[in-house]
Order: sequence, then C-alpha cells, then structure tokens
Amino acid sequence: MSTQIRRVIRGDLIKAEDWNSLVEELESLAIRVSNLEENAPGVGPPLIKLLDPPGALKMGDTLRIIGNNLGMSTLVSVTIANEPVNNFLSGCSDSLLVIQIPPILGIPDGGKDVDLVVTNTRGSDSWRFKLLPRETSVLSATFTVTNTAVPQEEIKADGSSYDYAFTISAYTSLDEVYDLKPAVVDRNDWEVAVIKDGQEITELQIPKSQPNPSTRDVIVRVTIPNNATGSGNLRLGLVSQRFPNVSGSSSLIPITIGTTPEEVSTAITFSTPTVIPSGNLDKGHHIVRVSTTRSVTYKIEATLAEPGKYRIEASVLDDLDGRWSPEVKNDPNPFDTFGKDETKMVTVVITASSQAPDATLVVKITEVNSLVSGEYRQAIKLLT
Repeated sequence: MSTQIRRVIRGDLIKAEDWNSLVEELESLAIRVSNLEENAPGVGPPLIKLLDPPGALKMGDTLRIIGNNLGMSTLVSVTIANEPVNNFLSGCSDSLLVIQIPPILGIPDGGKDVDLVVTNTRGSDSWRFKLLPRETSVLSATFTVTNTAVPQEEIKADGSSYDYAFTISAYTSLDEVYDLKPAVVDRNDWEVAVIKDGQEITELQIPKSQPNPSTRDVIVRVTIPNNATGSGNLRLGLVSQRFPNVSGSSSLIPITIGTTPEEVSTAITFSTPTVIPSGNLDKGHHIVRVSTTRSVTYKIEATLAEPGKYRIEASVLDDLDGRWSPEVKNDPNPFDTFGKDETKMVTVVITASSQAPDATLVVKITEVNSLVSGEYRQAIKLLT
C-alpha cells in the first residue's frame, strides 16, 4: 500500500521526513513499473518452454515454439544451427512461434544435436534438439549387378543345381525393398532362385547409400532338368517395390550344357545401362527394343580397376544376316586411364533393319596390353 504524502501550501516548511517519504514512494513506484514491464507480453527476453512436436525433427518440418515474449513486434531473429529461419507460418503470437525448419548443410543421415535460438530486443533463449535430414520422396538409384563367381565344374543336364554369385552395388537416395527377378531369359524349363544366408528369398532390402554404395551379396541357383540341351542366358534383375520405374540388372551370363564356365574377372565392371529414348527399355524384362525407323542410344558406365589403354567394341550375337548395326560413339577409342577404379561412360548407337532377330548386344572393353577384358550382354529385340 502506498505511503500518504503530506500536502503543503506556499510558505510551509518542508521537513526532511516529508522529502524522504516522497523519495521512497518514487523508488517504490519505479520498482513496480519495472516489474510490470518485465512481465508484460512481448516486453521481456524470450522464454522457450516447449517444442511441439517434441523429439527429433526433420528439415522441412513445421515446428511450434511455445513460450513467453515471442511476439513478432520485438523479435530480432530465430536461428537453427546458426542458420536463419525465414519461413514463419500463420498462428504466431506472443506465446507461440510457428516456423518451417529450413534446409541446413552438414547434417548427417543419423542426425545431429543443434541449437534453436530465439532473440528479441531484450535478450535470447535457446533449446537443443536433434535435427534429421529431409526425407527424400523420390527414389534415385544406380546399380552395378556383377557376377563374381561361377561353378567350377561341368554343367550337366541331370537335375543338378549350380550356384552363381552376384554382388549388387547401389547408390540410392532412400532405404528401399526390391523384388528380385532372376531368370534364364530364353529357357522356361530351367529353374532359378535367389539364395541368401542359405535361404531362398524373393525380395531384398537395400539401405540408402551414405555416401559409399550399399552392397549386397547373393547366390543365384540354377537347376537344369534331365535331358535338357543347348544353352541359356542367366540374368539377375531387381525392381523397386514403391517405385517400379527404378530397376537394375546384371549382364546376361551364358550357360552352356556340357561345358565348364570360364572364371569371371571383376577388373572391368558395368552399371545398369540407360537408353535414349527411355521408353525403348523394357525394365521388367530388361530388354532393349529398337524400331527400324529410329535408332536407340545405349549408354553404360564401366569401372576400370587398373590404369591402362582400353578399347571398346560392340557386336551382336545370334544375328547371322547382319540386321543389327551397333556403333561405338566414344572418341578417342582406344582411350587411356591413369588411376585405379576410373569410370568411363560408353555410348553405343543401335540400329535395326527389317526382320532383325531377337539377339544379344555385347559391349566389350579390353585392356590393349594385358588383354584383360570385361563385357556386358544385353537382350535386344525388334520393336514392332
């Protein structure tokens, strides 16, 4: 309760106790005014009480900052990991800020603890939380499906099974599950299955690459029935379950009854090819279809383990009348590499004439001096 100050008239004597009483009342008033200012909305320094939602957050998420003195009229800045926040959403008030978390560089896939700092004209407050990178909504993937081992015995048509080892190496933007598509493409009577850890599987989970490629090793088991004859071409493909336009495939691996497969070399490996126009690639069966009126540009990236001088060749099997015309467009050819595991994009233009048969395109790269080579075999058909 305030002190009663004695009033005076002209000529009255001002006593010391009256003056001191006035000073004390002014000091008390100043304190009360200061307290009111400190506790008034939007006047004091910001106070963060709660983040909604709590826990780990992702770039792009909407974040509600709940507290006191958060009004826009006195707000100076909001930062996350020292990056300014500029996207303020509707609903902001003195007790609430609604923001969208901006893109921030340097956040690893596993997330990182960062500081949210709110600053106004009276001060600042901070809150630490775990920030995760933005989830990618579109799958981007590049596959290298390589046959790494073959049976070291004669292939017989007596009901026996033969194991072919494959390594799937993938650069992918998302964790994803893939349907596996093993096939001997021209033999319906040969059984084929994918084996991992001793069990037959039909799908395979491949995590996002971060940043090195994700790799998975599997076995493709081929069973050849009694009295079968001739040969077939083994292929291991995979197709994304959520994004069926994303797929990968190995080269065609020839299997001939009565012969022992040649040992494979991984000195030269190939990624899954792309085709221009893209619609000419049947991704489900991994067949390139070419019309007689328009050629197809076939592009495939090779990884060359050792430096050297390499020559690119393209040919077609099972085309006795020469109705397919593949042309290597790389220049120079041969070409030199100077380091380990260098990559080279190979470009082949494929042209077909009428009555071109179902055939196999072979893209082959050979080191000129050592004769070390690698090849990718691709099924091709006439588009009718």
